[in-house]
Amino acid sequence: MPGTIRALPLVPATISNPEIMADGEKISFITEMKPGMYPEFNSRDDCRLCGSKGEFIRDVEIEGSIPVMKAGENEIAFSCRGPSGINPRLQVTVITMSDRLLK
Repeated sequence: MPGTIRALPLVPATISNPEIMADGEKISFITEMKPGMYPEFNSRDDCRLCGSKGEFIRDVEIEGSIPVMKAGENEIAFSCRGPSGINPRLQVTVITMSDRLLK
């Protein structure tokens, strides 16, 4: 039986330069994000920051290589910079696209 369970208050915080690494390749999104915002990446020349309702905020520059998923399992890691003393928690969704089906 668990002990006391308490809900912790959320602290709205801005993160910067989120990075996704897959199979040793890392892509960095050069931007700051407030709660609810997310980068929408389609290609090196088509990356935008969207608000919590899907509205366009601004174009986002990227650095690094674009990770390529291989067939089967892929290990994905995420990192970002946040305010001192706060451990940011985020939800990361990865959607892959390809001209061919990977088996």
